[in-house]
Amino acid sequence: MIMDLAPFKLDIDELLDEFTEGNLTTLTDFKRLWAARKFSYIYEARPTTNSAFFMQSLFSYCISNIVSQAPLARRLGGLYCLYCLHQTQPYKPSFKIYLSLDELRRLRKLVIDAKENGIKVVIALVKRMLVMNMFLFGSVDIAGGSVTQRVEEITKLQNKHIQIAYYCLTLRLRTFCIWTSVQKWSLKYSKKCQKNMKMQSNWLSKRLVRRLRFRT
Repeated sequence: MIMDLAPFKLDIDELLDEFTEGNLTTLTDFKRLWAARKFSYIYEARPTTNSAFFMQSLFSYCISNIVSQAPLARRLGGLYCLYCLHQTQPYKPSFKIYLSLDELRRLRKLVIDAKENGIKVVIALVKRMLVMNMFLFGSVDIAGGSVTQRVEEITKLQNKHIQIAYYCLTLRLRTFCIWTSVQKWSLKYSKKCQKNMKMQSNWLSKRLVRRLRFRT
């Protein structure tokens, strides 16, 4: 069954149209429109299956606005919508935003354009998105590949990340086990040394006592 995403894209278009026509530029302005339209309810009509495809379709549609040749306000609206869609998604764990390297380059261009126009919130927002690890970087562009291809690569990347995480976890466990063994050996050796030192100390004390008695 083919998923009908047209209604969702239409909702996004109407939101971005209002933002662009108002010549708005800040995230605060966008959030105000988002709240007025109760836009988070977009997820009420989400499909019950193939959630990854659904979310990447919404993300990709926002990204297509970011990387377009549209006016700055429209591109900014695409970025803000992308951020808000990610933050309000009902899925746990959250789906990451797939971004190709070419799209990343164009996102950087948007940051530069915004900075030149005195819109400082954009660079702060993109930094926050990077710090929060919202993105999953790949090689399939919107223009050159379908959402299905992007989802397939996401699956491969996530599996690879899981393998790396498993390797790191295994390595940490091995290191922990070795360290625990060293600690046990060190504690055992320390106790043995303390015991020997105590015995030697007692022996030395007795010798000194004997010598003192002998001298007296």
